[in-house]
Amino acid sequence: MKKTKLFLFILSIFILGITIVQAASVTTVLEVGIKSPTASISAASSTAYGIPTNIHWSSTNATSCTISSKVWSKAKAEATSGTVSSGPLYRTSTFSIYCSGTGGTSPTVSVTITIKKPTGTLTASNCIIQANKSSCNSNLSWRTYNPIGTSAVTTPTKITVRSINSGTASYPVNYGSRTFSLYNNGILLDLKTARASCLSPGTSWISGACRAPVTLTINKTGLGSVKGAGTYNYGTRVTVRETPSTGYHFTGWSYSCSGTGSCSVVMTTNRSVRANFAIDAYTVSTSAGTGTTISPTSRSVSYGSKTTFTVTPKTRYSIASVTGCNGKLSGTTYTTGTITKACTVTASAHYMTGTLTSSSNSCVITLGHSTCPVNLTWRTYYPIGVSAITASTNITAKKANSGTGTFYPRSVAVSLLG
Repeated sequence: MKKTKLFLFILSIFILGITIVQAASVTTVLEVGIKSPTASISAASSTAYGIPTNIHWSSTNATSCTISSKVWSKAKAEATSGTVSSGPLYRTSTFSIYCSGTGGTSPTVSVTITIKKPTGTLTASNCIIQANKSSCNSNLSWRTYNPIGTSAVTTPTKITVRSINSGTASYPVNYGSRTFSLYNNGILLDLKTARASCLSPGTSWISGACRAPVTLTINKTGLGSVKGAGTYNYGTRVTVRETPSTGYHFTGWSYSCSGTGSCSVVMTTNRSVRANFAIDAYTVSTSAGTGTTISPTSRSVSYGSKTTFTVTPKTRYSIASVTGCNGKLSGTTYTTGTITKACTVTASAHYMTGTLTSSSNSCVITLGHSTCPVNLTWRTYYPIGVSAITASTNITAKKANSGTGTFYPRSVAVSLLG
């Protein structure tokens, strides 16, 4: 009985083993007959900023594939192979795919596309504004890398300097600064500021331009002083003042001023002003007393000069005195002193007179004689030369301006001649 149970137990174990072997064989057959899906994906390793690129994929043992990326709003169900556009790419992006089939789902594979963003450099030189100008030219230079379309260099407000991916240009910059921008496809690649300043030293920004200092030159005629010459900043108002020297007077302005009033000039350029001085002139008049004449009757004499007059006595007159104007008489010529003001030359004269007396009105000629003695006394007042005692028939008895003497006339008249 025990042998029978043991046999049955061994037999059941054997049958169970056969069943397990058969099941394992079936499973192995199934795995060998149905293959798992595979997937592959490819694309350009890089693309320009904003530019789409194509994504290619293929699969095996698959009935559908699904592609996804963060740049898309949702995954895309696609066929087992094909090409799809990435759409505009603005950043480095990864695209992934997996495929499904009877044999299950393939592992997810990916491809990454690097974005080559546009970059660029821009330079803008500073510049110096020359005198009397309001701007100078900045030299621009730029270059665009990985451009999308055509780059443009711009400056406010909405001014396009030039449209080209790389190049140079010259553009005016007003006093102060101007900003230039390099754009590509609406993207700011670079920005530079060029500064414009006045030529220094020597100029400054005044009234809308770089102004150089200006010079006021002063000239004069005659003697006097003039103040105001010098170098001034553009736009300065300068008042020129004149002072005549002693003996001179101011007659007026020339060049940048005119008339005889005040002279005020606005220095917007180099200017010249002339002050005109003239020497003072004074009238030297004359006053001739009785018995004299003075020639000329008057003179106009410049300050600091001398002049002369001729003083002539009339008949029976002699010059008594000539005075005035600090002068001196030499003969009949009167020379004034230095004239510094108006003055008068005055001349006076003496009228020549004389007396002649005799001791008696008559005398008696004694027998044997042809004459008789007469005692004479005479005197000449303000003589002109030498007086003479004469008798009739122009006989000169004696010459002297005064005196006494005995004469022996012959019944003739005796006279005193001066």
